[in-house]
Amino acid sequence: MRKLLAETDRLYIRNWMEKDIEPYAKIIGDPDVMRFIGDGTTKPYEESVRAYEKYNHQIDTQGWARFAVALKENDEVIGFCGYDFYLDDLDFGWRLAKHQWGKGYTTEAARAVLRLGIEEFKFNRIVCHAFEENKASINIMEKIGLSFERIWMFQGKPVKQYAITNDHS
Repeated sequence: MRKLLAETDRLYIRNWMEKDIEPYAKIIGDPDVMRFIGDGTTKPYEESVRAYEKYNHQIDTQGWARFAVALKENDEVIGFCGYDFYLDDLDFGWRLAKHQWGKGYTTEAARAVLRLGIEEFKFNRIVCHAFEENKASINIMEKIGLSFERIWMFQGKPVKQYAITNDHS
C-alpha cells in the first residue's frame, strides 16, 4: 500500500513498495550512479531488497527514512531522497537513476524532503556530504539552501560537508 509523504509537481515522495525492488536494483547496479557513493562499487540485487525492508521499517517506526522518489505519471520509482544516520549526523541524501539525470528531479525531490525534515520532523540539524568532484550534488546542496561547513577526507578523497540548522521558529 502506498503511503504518500510529500508530492511535487512531477514526483511522489513515498514509502517503498515491493514493485520498487527491481528498478532500485538497476539503479544501485549502475557504475555511473554509484561512482560517488562510498567506495564507488555497485551493489547486488540483495541490497535493493535490504533497502526496501530497512527504509519501510524506518518509515513505520520513526516516520522518516530514505524515501522512494517516483514519477507521478506512472509511479515508477526513479531513486530515493531522505534521511539516515551517518557518522553521528542526520545525513540527507539522494540517488537517482542515470536516465533521469538532468531533468531537475533531484532538486525537486530534495526541496520537498528538506521541507519535510524542517517543518514536519523538526530536525535540529541536517547534514549532507558529497565527494568534492561530485559537482552535481554540490550544486543541489547549494540550490536548496544548505551552507558549506568543511572538507574532510574519505578513502583519500576530499568530501564537502554542507548543513542546515533548524531553529524551529
